[in-house]
Amino acid sequence: MKKSKKKTIIKSLVFLSLVLSIFLPNFSTSNQIESTDFVFKLIHVATYDTLDVAMGVFVVDNIAYIADQHEDLQIVNVTDPSNPTYISTGEFSSSTRYGILVKDNYCYVSGWNNRLPIFDVSNTLTPTIVNSEYGSNDACDFVIINDLIYISDWMHCFYIYDVSDPTAPIALGSYSGEYHASDIEIRGDYAYLATSDGLLILDITDVNNPSYTNLYSTSERVDGLTIVGNYIYLAGGPQGLIILDITDDINPVYVNTYDTPGYTCRVEIKYDHAFACDSSGGLLIIDISNPDNLSLSYELTEYDNSVNIFFSEEYAYLANGVNGLEIFRVSSETAKTENFAILGTFLLIAALIVITNKIKKNKSTA
Repeated sequence: MKKSKKKTIIKSLVFLSLVLSIFLPNFSTSNQIESTDFVFKLIHVATYDTLDVAMGVFVVDNIAYIADQHEDLQIVNVTDPSNPTYISTGEFSSSTRYGILVKDNYCYVSGWNNRLPIFDVSNTLTPTIVNSEYGSNDACDFVIINDLIYISDWMHCFYIYDVSDPTAPIALGSYSGEYHASDIEIRGDYAYLATSDGLLILDITDVNNPSYTNLYSTSERVDGLTIVGNYIYLAGGPQGLIILDITDDINPVYVNTYDTPGYTCRVEIKYDHAFACDSSGGLLIIDISNPDNLSLSYELTEYDNSVNIFFSEEYAYLANGVNGLEIFRVSSETAKTENFAILGTFLLIAALIVITNKIKKNKSTA
């Protein structure tokens, strides 16, 4: 009888060990939000009317900074994302474009007519413009790395400024050519610009003298771009989403295209998905985990004025053109399932300990 019980316990022990060996490797403590197995959805929580056309948004410390085309800089409290509340307006005599960024208590906004204003936002109740007479003719977007700002310009292509002192930017190099640039990314010694002729690549090793390297021509203008790893994702207007391999920095290789229903003006990459802002087709969420085989996860066609999207923690902020700012909570069904799975794993471990102690007790009794 004792032998039979012992065999049963040993069989149970082996079975539980096998179960643990299967499940334990799948439940690491890594951040599951970046995993290819992450299944998410966007849950709409609020709309904020920005009065004019929301072109860009940047969120930091529960404050949303919105480039609102003819209403200048709008500052909104999003401590409770379901109830955004107005804080203040930063005014300047121009219209905003896509670019907006906050760094070290200064807010940089891209604008038309020789303006790329900088606001001191150390007190968000009273944003103060500290400089607006620098920049380019028609700044569309920009990137700030260390103390340098790299600007894409629709009229004169590209500028570099030293903004170590935001109140007195210093002009460095520029590149004109015949290209109209609407977006920009920097990787290493190269600037990648979305232009009216395709993807323009400039060598910026010498910031005082940027030089032409290559142009990847497209049949239509490219409005936006994002770089992740060795891939560059182009918002190709009527061409949709275009993916290029830039393992070789200066010789992009075509990978794939996803044809969107309208005009794709901006693209952001998150959770192994491309969030394509389609100004007539809405917000499209495209699975890019396999760049050679793109698929549409889902689309939010009701947001058919989408221009730009920004992610902050578990929320997504959509600049939805004339409809203002849309706020979504990023929800994961996988995360909930995983919690139960981890709980089950701990229960199995507890059972394993109990069985081991039972065997020891039986041996001791024998």
